Amino acid sequence: MKDQGMGIPLVDQPFIFDRFYRVESEAMKDKKGFGIGLYICKEIVERHNGQIGVESIKGEGSTFWFTLSVFEE
Repeated sequence: MKDQGMGIPLVDQPFIFDRFYRVESEAMKDKKGFGIGLYICKEIVERHNGQIGVESIKGEGSTFWFTLSVFEE
């Protein structure tokens, strides 16, 4: 499902899962946060042998996705 938010500029996308990274823009100047939410998501997904990513266009919203491995015993 795609959100209807402000989207993430292409230049920022490689860094949004880094700890404490925040997109700097006029729209974000009044938004609070520490930049750890997506980092925590990435850590959880990767510790379960999964992958996480984003598809986004500035001004058109974002789609975040993740995959998890299924292990059978």
